[in-house]
Amino acid sequence: MNPTGIEQPFNPVFSQVTMKFRLVGNRPDGRQVGVSATWADYGDAAIDNGGVRPGSELPWKVRGSYSSNRILFIGLNYGW
Repeated sequence: MNPTGIEQPFNPVFSQVTMKFRLVGNRPDGRQVGVSATWADYGDAAIDNGGVRPGSELPWKVRGSYSSNRILFIGLNYGW
């Protein structure tokens, strides 16, 4: 059972680990300088998807799996 309360196949979005931090400094002239970082691990899952191509109406199928769905976001900001 997932957070929506509806039984569905495993969805990796419901199983994730995220770590974030942000550091902001105030300059003497009143401006701000900051840096932030977010690391996320969205898990692994099988892929079994298909449909019809728009325009041509030809069927297509996507199958496979992924086992490494990690990403690092880094942000810099300067406020005046």
